[in-house]
Amino acid sequence: MASLKGTLLQRTRSAIRAYNVQRARLVREAAESGGAEAAAVLEEEFDALCNAAFTLQRASLKRNHRRYGRLLTEATEGVTRARELIQDAASASTVLDGLAKAVTLVGRALLLLGG
Repeated sequence: MASLKGTLLQRTRSAIRAYNVQRARLVREAAESGGAEAAAVLEEEFDALCNAAFTLQRASLKRNHRRYGRLLTEATEGVTRARELIQDAASASTVLDGLAKAVTLVGRALLLLGG
């Protein structure tokens, strides 16, 4: 059975791969609907997800923390939802919202559980 951290890391990497497959469409759509700034914001959120994956990979999390299971489960669900939005060809703004929520959840887990 995979650890919660391992599952979260795998799902985060899967979301990153899905974004990369759809990247041209998403950035083009963001630029068309909100200009260069909207495209930059989308890319910044994607960069934040990549950074979160790297930090998560290197992190030593406090497994005995009372909220360990819940935080990692919520983060995994958020990342999975972001990946689904990307794969379902959702609009760039919807993907941006999904990425932002995923990054927030992974970041919260890292901040509270980081060793």
